[in-house]
Amino acid sequence: MRQASILVVEDDSLTLEAIAEVLQSVGYACQTATSGKEALNFIPWDKFDMILSNLHMPGPNGLQLMSMVRNTAPDMPFIITSGYIQEHTYSQVFEAGADDFGDGPN
Repeated sequence: MRQASILVVEDDSLTLEAIAEVLQSVGYACQTATSGKEALNFIPWDKFDMILSNLHMPGPNGLQLMSMVRNTAPDMPFIITSGYIQEHTYSQVFEAGADDFGDGPN
Protein backbone atom coordinates (compact mmCIF):
# COMPACT_ATOMS: atom_id res chain seq x y z
CA MET A 1 0.00 0.00 0.00
CA ARG A 2 1.30 3.44 -0.97
CA GLN A 3 2.00 5.89 1.84
CA ALA A 4 -0.05 9.11 1.47
CA SER A 5 2.17 12.05 0.50
CA ILE A 6 1.80 15.66 1.63
CA LEU A 7 3.63 18.74 0.36
CA VAL A 8 4.19 21.13 3.27
CA VAL A 9 4.99 24.74 2.32
CA GLU A 10 6.15 26.96 5.19
CA ASP A 11 8.73 29.75 5.29
CA ASP A 12 9.56 29.35 8.99
CA SER A 13 12.08 26.51 9.20
CA LEU A 14 11.23 25.50 12.79
CA THR A 15 7.52 25.35 12.03
CA LEU A 16 8.19 23.46 8.80
CA GLU A 17 10.32 20.90 10.61
CA ALA A 18 7.72 20.45 13.38
CA ILE A 19 4.83 19.96 10.95
CA ALA A 20 6.78 17.47 8.84
CA GLU A 21 7.88 15.55 11.93
CA VAL A 22 4.32 15.23 13.22
CA LEU A 23 2.95 14.16 9.85
CA GLN A 24 5.72 11.59 9.38
CA SER A 25 5.16 10.24 12.90
CA VAL A 26 1.57 9.36 11.99
CA GLY A 27 2.52 7.69 8.72
CA TYR A 28 2.54 10.34 5.98
CA ALA A 29 5.36 10.88 3.52
CA CYS A 30 6.30 14.57 3.47
CA GLN A 31 8.02 16.78 0.98
CA THR A 32 8.83 20.28 2.19
CA ALA A 33 9.30 23.68 0.57
CA THR A 34 10.27 26.96 2.23
CA SER A 35 8.42 29.24 -0.21
CA GLY A 36 5.73 29.22 -2.83
CA LYS A 37 8.43 29.56 -5.46
CA GLU A 38 10.23 26.45 -4.17
CA ALA A 39 6.93 24.55 -4.07
CA LEU A 40 6.51 25.20 -7.79
CA ASN A 41 9.54 22.94 -8.34
CA PHE A 42 7.35 19.98 -7.33
CA ILE A 43 5.07 20.09 -10.36
CA PRO A 44 3.40 17.78 -11.40
CA TRP A 45 1.09 17.99 -8.40
CA ASP A 46 -0.31 14.49 -8.87
CA LYS A 47 2.50 12.98 -6.83
CA PHE A 48 0.88 14.47 -3.70
CA ASP A 49 -2.34 13.57 -1.94
CA MET A 50 -2.62 16.97 -0.26
CA ILE A 51 -0.87 20.33 0.08
CA LEU A 52 -0.57 22.15 3.40
CA SER A 53 0.62 25.72 2.91
CA ASN A 54 1.26 28.79 5.00
CA LEU A 55 -0.68 31.85 3.90
CA HIS A 56 2.03 34.48 4.41
CA MET A 57 5.34 33.66 2.72
CA PRO A 58 7.57 34.90 -0.07
CA GLY A 59 5.74 34.89 -3.40
CA PRO A 60 3.68 33.33 -4.41
CA ASN A 61 1.82 33.38 -1.10
CA GLY A 62 -0.42 30.50 -0.03
CA LEU A 63 -3.55 31.70 -1.85
CA GLN A 64 -1.60 32.40 -5.04
CA LEU A 65 0.06 28.98 -4.85
CA MET A 66 -3.31 27.33 -4.34
CA SER A 67 -4.67 29.08 -7.43
CA MET A 68 -1.69 27.86 -9.50
CA VAL A 69 -2.10 24.30 -8.22
CA ARG A 70 -5.84 24.28 -8.88
CA ASN A 71 -5.24 25.32 -12.51
CA THR A 72 -3.62 21.94 -13.18
CA ALA A 73 -4.96 19.83 -10.30
CA PRO A 74 -8.45 21.17 -9.51
CA ASP A 75 -9.29 18.40 -7.05
CA MET A 76 -6.08 18.66 -5.00
CA PRO A 77 -6.95 19.01 -1.31
CA PHE A 78 -5.34 22.25 -0.13
CA ILE A 79 -5.17 23.46 3.47
CA ILE A 80 -4.05 26.99 4.35
CA THR A 81 -2.49 27.86 7.70
CA SER A 82 -1.53 31.20 9.18
CA GLY A 83 -0.21 32.54 12.44
CA TYR A 84 -1.93 35.81 11.52
CA ILE A 85 -5.43 34.52 11.05
CA GLN A 86 -7.08 37.83 11.92
CA GLU A 87 -5.70 39.37 8.69
CA HIS A 88 -7.92 37.13 6.56
CA THR A 89 -11.42 36.00 7.29
CA TYR A 90 -12.38 32.39 6.98
CA SER A 91 -14.78 33.32 4.19
CA GLN A 92 -11.98 34.97 2.14
CA VAL A 93 -9.81 31.87 2.33
CA PHE A 94 -12.66 29.43 1.66
CA GLU A 95 -13.96 31.56 -1.22
CA ALA A 96 -10.46 31.35 -2.71
CA GLY A 97 -10.90 27.55 -2.72
CA ALA A 98 -9.16 26.23 0.39
CA ASP A 99 -10.45 22.98 1.86
CA ASP A 100 -9.59 24.13 5.39
CA PHE A 101 -8.00 27.08 7.17
CA GLY A 102 -6.30 27.04 10.56
CA ASP A 103 -4.15 29.23 12.68
CA GLY A 104 -0.55 28.39 13.41
CA PRO A 105 1.66 28.90 16.43
CA ASN A 106 1.89 32.73 16.38
